[in-house]
Amino acid sequence: MKTRIPLRSVCAFLVLLSIFGSQRVYAQVPGLWSMTYNGGTDEVGTIIKTAPDGTLISVKHNFTVQYPGARPYANAQLIQLPNGKLYGVTSSGGTGNGGVLFEYDPATGTYAKKVDFVYATGREPHGALALGDNGKLYGTTAAGGANNVGVIYEYDPATGIYTKKIDLTIANGSVVYGSTLYLHSNGKFYGMTYNGGTSNLGVLFEYDYSTNTYIKKIDFNGTANGAYPYGRLVKTSNGKIFGVTSYGGVSNKGTLFEYNPATNTLTKRADFSSSVGSNPFDGLVEANNNL
Repeated sequence: MKTRIPLRSVCAFLVLLSIFGSQRVYAQVPGLWSMTYNGGTDEVGTIIKTAPDGTLISVKHNFTVQYPGARPYANAQLIQLPNGKLYGVTSSGGTGNGGVLFEYDPATGTYAKKVDFVYATGREPHGALALGDNGKLYGTTAAGGANNVGVIYEYDPATGIYTKKIDLTIANGSVVYGSTLYLHSNGKFYGMTYNGGTSNLGVLFEYDYSTNTYIKKIDFNGTANGAYPYGRLVKTSNGKIFGVTSYGGVSNKGTLFEYNPATNTLTKRADFSSSVGSNPFDGLVEANNNL
């Protein structure tokens, strides 16, 4: 099993990921909100806000060494729900030091730990929360669960109930590091695991939360289509899903791929290299300028 490279070694600690991007957003929270992995009073991260133009950074919450949550990863950006509150996860801290799921109310400046991630039901979440059409939040962890290789979980903001939905396995995909679940127009979530599958190089999977069904769709295998996928998936205007792997391809520097859910076909579109850039640890975004 290839060990991951921590995000702090491949990207800046401070990543201004505006919730005005891929997440749903509501008018109660103007400005740019994000989290940092380091810094703050205990050097374990903060929640920050800027003015709408990106200036005037201010700290809205300091994470603490153990309670109630510490070190949110860069891909675990905040999501805002119709109640106006922000939700996110940290990779450590909490009762078992396995991370927490939290709620932050920008109207009152109130931070509330809602869930402690623990071994039995999943720990060390590294990706963002995703909102289902049922109003519940879904996410993944890198560890914990029945096989200690991560889980898919559900959190209901209305009731505060956390439920482990799927125990990941080495055979069908294990250990989700930077991949956030993506809700496709077919009503199903798609995501990637960093390890597991036929070659233990990760998989692309489909999760149907309406039936609680997990299906491994694609095995990453190295040179042909990439290895160790990391980062978020994105749907483009052609209806296909695009993503990247951090390794694999002809130079083992990573790949860019296209996935068609209708045909369950994955096509490698590009190989990363030293000349164009290598080992991507984030997803893609489609520009609207046709360039």
